[in-house]
Amino acid sequence: FPVTIGCPFNDYVYLLTYTKIIRYKWKGNTLQKVDEKSFPGYAQTEGISLSSQGQIYVANEAHKWLGRQKIQQIQCKK
Repeated sequence: FPVTIGCPFNDYVYLLTYTKIIRYKWKGNTLQKVDEKSFPGYAQTEGISLSSQGQIYVANEAHKWLGRQKIQQIQCKK
């Protein structure tokens, strides 16, 4: 799966693809997959950011078939 961007936050690393967020946790010197969340339908997510409280925001780029750009808040399992 092609990763568009990654974002570290506390003991986690969030990887963003065009269609999902994958969360990993640092365990020593390795990363272990915790969970993933898929986006419904077609998306072309390009950016991810986390607030200091851990709220996740993703941005879609403008695409002639998929619509205009937008930023949305995503809920993942704690």
